[in-house]
Amino acid sequence: MSQRKGFALIAALWFVVLLSGLALEFSLAAHDVRASSINAREEAMARAAAEAGVDHARALLSDALRIAALRDRGAATLLTNSFGDPWRDLEALLRDTVDLGDQRYVVDLRDVGATLNVNSATEEELRRLFVALRIEPFMWRKPPTDRAYYPLYAKAAELGVALQTQVGHTGPLYPSETGRPLYIDEVALDFPDLHIVCGHIGWPWTEEMIAVAWKHRNVWIDTSAHVPKHYPPEFVHFMKTFGKDKVCFATDYPLLQWERVLAEVDGLDLGADVKQRFLRDNAVRAFNLKV
Repeated sequence: MSQRKGFALIAALWFVVLLSGLALEFSLAAHDVRASSINAREEAMARAAAEAGVDHARALLSDALRIAALRDRGAATLLTNSFGDPWRDLEALLRDTVDLGDQRYVVDLRDVGATLNVNSATEEELRRLFVALRIEPFMWRKPPTDRAYYPLYAKAAELGVALQTQVGHTGPLYPSETGRPLYIDEVALDFPDLHIVCGHIGWPWTEEMIAVAWKHRNVWIDTSAHVPKHYPPEFVHFMKTFGKDKVCFATDYPLLQWERVLAEVDGLDLGADVKQRFLRDNAVRAFNLKV
């Protein structure tokens, strides 16, 4: 009986070793698949930007990353991606390049604060790493005037960081009430130094959005998720005339591809000056970009 137990124990140990080996092999294979997927996606984004004639393409890998632990400032930072993958090299996570013919796009995650603990960051770090504070009020069932957001608005204004928010009808199945442009009217009054960029042209309350943007020097509208050929006539008139400094080009990529949207912009007959403002200059001012 004792001899049988000994054989059984040895067999069980070998079975455990076999399972461990298979698990390790599976983990390595899964790592390779994930790395290939992330690289392919970022290369596709850079290629799409290059083909559309966009001057600068910044690939955002932040959705594939999360901070696992941040030790004391100056010490090593432990990062992992959203899959909890411990195999990726730190420098490979933080910096990579994509070659497209003679064009090279640099992906630098330090630019989007992937290693930054915002609760302990200095103001200098925050200014360097963040271009905008983005809030989608419908996700929280709280309008932009809710005081829960006000400390964030105050900090963004202090840092010179723009607020980008969803305005208008919600595509996802949430109530659209939080997207009424008149909420932005109150926020702009309370924070006159905060640059506010309102996405999705405010539709179906586009005229209300136009009125708010015209009223406040610190409010802009962006065209994300809307194709130019379906811009409301009053919005196109605003772009060409008294709102030519107030509208920023956006696509909501990859929902809309740059090639399609830019081709339709040509059909708006904006004129060279207005087109330059729409595609570049207004965004530079709205987001305080250093270009």
